[in-house]
Amino acid sequence: MAKYLGKGESLVTAWAEHASGPGWSNYVIFGIVRTSEGKLVEFSVQPEEQTPEMRTLFSVSRVANEEMTEHVARWIHEGGLK
Repeated sequence: MAKYLGKGESLVTAWAEHASGPGWSNYVIFGIVRTSEGKLVEFSVQPEEQTPEMRTLFSVSRVANEEMTEHVARWIHEGGLK
């Protein structure tokens, strides 16, 4: 399925996540688009839709995302959000 940015929309960020459970595994890239009205919308790119460049960067993005999430969670736990 093709995904396109509409007029006034912009890609805010994209990151890779690996998820698995008993008998299944998935390597998904998530992204956030800001609409022309300012709303943030999440989307996903399944493995069969990913470009060779996305697959090459997948591990780096996944590790960076996990580390950043861990450090932000620690910051929140220590009172960072007021």
